Amino acid sequence: MRKLSVMIVVLVALLAVLVTPAVASPGQAHIYVVHGIPGKDLGLASNDLPVDIKVAGGCLLKGFMFGEIAGPVAVAPGTYRVEISLANSAAPCSNAPVIAENIVVGRSESVSVVAHLRVNGSITLTKFTNQVGFVGGQTRLIARHTANAPRVDIKAANVANPAIAASFLNVANAQVQFGGALATVPAGTYNVGIFAAGTTTQVFDANLPLAPGKVYLAFAVGSLANDTFTVLLKEIPAAF
Repeated sequence: MRKLSVMIVVLVALLAVLVTPAVASPGQAHIYVVHGIPGKDLGLASNDLPVDIKVAGGCLLKGFMFGEIAGPVAVAPGTYRVEISLANSAAPCSNAPVIAENIVVGRSESVSVVAHLRVNGSITLTKFTNQVGFVGGQTRLIARHTANAPRVDIKAANVANPAIAASFLNVANAQVQFGGALATVPAGTYNVGIFAAGTTTQVFDANLPLAPGKVYLAFAVGSLANDTFTVLLKEIPAAF
């Protein structure tokens, strides 16, 4: 059973084509970038796997490490070319991309763009829509399966009142790109467990404090086979 390894790093970078104004313009989208590929899963000695990320031809992130989550970056709706390459400290973003995808973001959309492992161990980039919006005094938990692992069951129970609970069953890798496995529940501390689908074999267990009026993104990343499986957590506002 692995303990929680929560890595929350906010890197705000400005591109000439992706400038975030002091007051966001109506209709702008918000992008979070997640590095969910451990280096050990690619045969490296360390999980760090620093990469450079180019968006729309500009070098957005340099030396971006596994487990880091950057954003939000406010952008106009549209299609953006995202290219991920191994980090080059001397000439950032100059190496050939190992992942290159076009990402479409809609008007007023909140999205997570996640570099992660497929269930077969290959690497990919997936866009997820973050279901933000009114939560009142409650909290919202959105869970994404982006690990090299079979289907899983994700279960969350309020520690003070276990009758308050949510279950996301038989979730596949990158299965639900809009919202993800989602529950809006009273704020509090929740015990979150991840299990092999349909079994009691637990691969993750942690208590997560969830504050009122917030949305939490939880990304299962890494690999069970290589003992790199963990969960990355990001708190985002319910509205922007």
